[in-house]
Order: sequence, then structure tokens, then C-alpha cells
Amino acid sequence: MNASTQKFQFPNSLVIVFTMMVLAAILTHLIPAGMYDVVPGTKMLDPTTFHTIPQQGVSFWELVDAVFKGMVKAGPIIVFTFLVGGYFQVLIAGNSVDAFISWLVRRLGTHSFLILPSVICIMSILGASGVMANPVVATIPVGVILARRLGADKITGVAVMFLAAYGGYATSPVCAMTVQIAQQIAGLPILSGFGFRCLVWLIFLLPTKLFIVRYARVVRTRQKASDDRPAVDAAEPAVAFNARHALALLGLVVGLGIYVWGSLSLHWGMNYMAGIMMLVAMFGALVTGMGLNGFVAGFLQGARQMTFSAMLIGLGSGLIKYKR
Repeated sequence: MNASTQKFQFPNSLVIVFTMMVLAAILTHLIPAGMYDVVPGTKMLDPTTFHTIPQQGVSFWELVDAVFKGMVKAGPIIVFTFLVGGYFQVLIAGNSVDAFISWLVRRLGTHSFLILPSVICIMSILGASGVMANPVVATIPVGVILARRLGADKITGVAVMFLAAYGGYATSPVCAMTVQIAQQIAGLPILSGFGFRCLVWLIFLLPTKLFIVRYARVVRTRQKASDDRPAVDAAEPAVAFNARHALALLGLVVGLGIYVWGSLSLHWGMNYMAGIMMLVAMFGALVTGMGLNGFVAGFLQGARQMTFSAMLIGLGSGLIKYKR
């Protein structure tokens, strides 16, 4: 093999999304433009009213400008991602999450893998309720810590949070942002077909849970079989779990509980989630003795970790800006 030949590397997600933007821009010059009329008094499209419109392909500058406009359009979600990611990192920097997970793994012993399906169920339910559609990105560091303590890898940590939450969100029987809005537009009774949708949710949840747990077990087995790599979950936590950590986590549980109630009962949005998480993070920093400088350092570290996700959200929104 030629020494200059390089092994194929899968492209970065940002490269993939930008490539999709370029392809979409090209297709606006190739696919005939057309549209449907809306049924008067509704948001439904009339399938019998399709008609062509003048071709308006995306220009080179519109493609370039779509990156900026996409960032502006997704501004609230991007800001939310930075804020909540920073607040979660404050709790992680205070060692509350790591110490608790380590304590829980030791307490369960050989049954420690029961933690994974339990977390998957919780995240799927939160996703189905709609409250974890956007905040899930900020919980991934917690999933990574959990996976590390169980002897698995980062992919497990991402899957147990992201895959579970969005699996529940996609098949939700109750989500106001998807199911209920769609049923209103279609003129159907709210929450009609609830039983069938619950069945679909379970059909997606069970294979997801089995796949993640099986994958984690395979990774753990391989790591334990390696002579030069000790089992990760055998490592002692840097800080023992204590009352301060428990109090910080209790604040997190109470804060999330309040937001879940407000989201389902009062239709709270992202601003309430960001505000509640700020109070939770400040309370956690206070009880764990991090101080103001520790709070700021943890927040900035978490916000930096969200930069990639924020860029991905912005580029994805840039695709939508092609809509005329």
C-alpha cells in the first residue's frame, strides 16, 4: 500500500450538514418550484391545489448567508444550550454527580448494570413528555460519567441520554409540541389514539434499551479482558459521597420536578428551564462550597463543551432558511 494513502475517516457532523446545505442549494435550481394552497380557516394544505411558481434558486451568497441566518433563527435554542450545559457542568464540577454514581455502583455491586435500563426509561419518559427535547444535550456529560463508572465507553453515555430521550420524543403519545399540535391541525380529538401510541412507544423503547445495555456489556467485557487496561468501574471516586452532594442533587431533582410540572400544566418554555437550572446550579455551588469563582469556572467549561452542539443546531436551521 502506498504510504501516502490515508485511511478513510468519517466526516465530521458539521461537514455533513454543510454538505447537505450545498446540495439543497443546488437542487433549488433543478427541481421545479411549486406549492399548495392552504384550506381557508385552517393550517391544512389542500392536496388538489398544487401549482408551479417561478423558479427561485438559491444564489451563492444566499448559501453563504444561510449560515448566519440559521444561527440567528436558532438563537434562542443556541443560547439555551449554552446556559443549561454550563449549569449542568457546575453540578458535575462539584463532584456531586460523580460521587453519587460511584456510590450507587458500589452499593449495587454485581447488579450495577440495572442502572442503565432505569435511566433509559426515565429519559424516554421525559422525552415523551416533551421536557427533554432540547435540554438532553446538556445531560450527556452525566451519561458519560455513568458509562465510565460502569466500565463502558462514551458512546454508551451518549446513547443512554440522547437515544432514549429522542426515542421517547419521536414516539410520544402525549407531547404537546408534536402530537397535540398535529392533532389540532388535522382536526382530531386531542390525545386520540392514546393507547396505540403508548404501544408504539413501548415497541421503540424495549429494543433501544436492550441494544444499549447489550452494547455496554460487550464494551465492559472487552475492557476487563484487556491485560493493560483495568476495569473503569473499579476505580475509587476522587471524592466520597456526602451530605453536601446529596443536598445538591436533591436541589436538581426538585428543580426538574418543578419544571416538569410547569411544562405539562402551565406550558412553560425554555426560559423557565434555563432559569430553574440557574437556581439549581447556584444552590449546588453554594452547598458544595465551590464559591463564586468555582461556579463561573464550571459554567464556562460546560458552555465550551456545548459549542459543537450549538454550531450543529445553527447549521441545521440554515437549511430551513432556503424556504421561500
